Amino acid sequence: MLLSRILPEVARLHPDKLALKNREQAVTYAELLAQVQSVAHGYQQLHIKPGDRVAILGNPSPNLAIAEYAAVSIGAIPVAIFPSLSPAEIRSILEDAAPAAIIYDEKHRTIVDITASLNNENIFIIPSLANNTTTPSIQNFISQMQPLTINYEADLDDPAITFIQEALQAAPKV
Repeated sequence: MLLSRILPEVARLHPDKLALKNREQAVTYAELLAQVQSVAHGYQQLHIKPGDRVAILGNPSPNLAIAEYAAVSIGAIPVAIFPSLSPAEIRSILEDAAPAAIIYDEKHRTIVDITASLNNENIFIIPSLANNTTTPSIQNFISQMQPLTINYEADLDDPAITFIQEALQAAPKV
């Protein structure tokens, strides 16, 4: 089964079962699906399309999992970046991946400084949480966007997700 079809099917079969949980938040499969669809709608409003990469930097959390599933649901390719990498390694990965958007959690706010040195002004920098209701953020997409009910129909050979544990050998050493 394709990754883009798993969540809708599980939400249909087990809507009230717990899907994600951390200290602050517990989310059922039905809630998870609705939140993923709202974030997917937010991505589409930013013109993120199938094949675009969405970089995700942060420690595991419900919001970052939602950001990842939302990318998959519209055919974008999540690029998971491990937060233990150095700023130079992260910059190297971002230059190579050329993401349309970068999602980060508040603990890894330094990504904003790292992206300032990239030569791409078209990257959307999207925090997991926002201090106001007008800034695009995963939290604001969940609360403000209508769920998108159409999922991208991936081909079996489409990439689904990219994990990068370490930067390439050619990355600058800091």
